[in-house]
Amino acid sequence: MAEQEMSYKVSSVGITDVGLVRHNNEDFWKQLPDLQFYVLADGMGGHQAGEIASKLAVESLCEQFEKNYNVLIKDIDDAKDLLCELVQNVNGIVYLKGQENIDLNGMGTTLCCLF
Repeated sequence: MAEQEMSYKVSSVGITDVGLVRHNNEDFWKQLPDLQFYVLADGMGGHQAGEIASKLAVESLCEQFEKNYNVLIKDIDDAKDLLCELVQNVNGIVYLKGQENIDLNGMGTTLCCLF
């Protein structure tokens, strides 16, 4: 029996809100719909520069994913391995940025993605 490919359409929308506690919004999200890749980060409230950390994490992850997905992903295990490696890279980028600038020291963010 021949394998059939199922097609589907994905629609996505992102909305963030500052909430009732903070004065600034530390959420950042981005989508790469052609690659079916979606990323969301939420800066760590109460820490310095959470909004900078979340934006840096999302932009860095998307940039690295775009550069590597075509070459390195052949199956689900490759996708998992690549995403784990990229998230570790992004963690290093955010950490180093915080170390380079005293005003950003200690910044952090959550990071999640869907592929």
